[in-house]
Amino acid sequence: MGSLLELQELLMEKDDQIKQLEAVLKVRDNEIVELKSQLDKFQSVIPYAGVAGVVSKVRARKTRAQGISAEPQAIKTAQELVSLSQTTFPIISKDARCHLKSVNVALRVFNILAVTLAWRLCECISSAPSDTHLNTFFGLV
Repeated sequence: MGSLLELQELLMEKDDQIKQLEAVLKVRDNEIVELKSQLDKFQSVIPYAGVAGVVSKVRARKTRAQGISAEPQAIKTAQELVSLSQTTFPIISKDARCHLKSVNVALRVFNILAVTLAWRLCECISSAPSDTHLNTFFGLV
């Protein structure tokens, strides 16, 4: 009968060992599930990850960039955009535009003549014109 007791003890030890190994297996299965979810999360951020973290050289022929679409931050800005789209600008006839161009050209010529006249006046006042004479003439001093 001693052999029957020995077999029962051996069977109980094996059952305990099986329970311990099942607990270890359950912990490892949970770790595998967690690591797989983290891997999926990281692969969603890096879409071209290849095997073992090596970036794949084969990419899609056309890839689309992802953008962020957002509503306007304030209603006031949207209202301003609506009011700007409804504003009208003054219409200037072609004759008026030609007149403005000729006035602009005349002002440029007048400005050149005024600077030339001031320069010659300074030459007449002194034999060597200097910047101080021009500044005095224009009232900058």
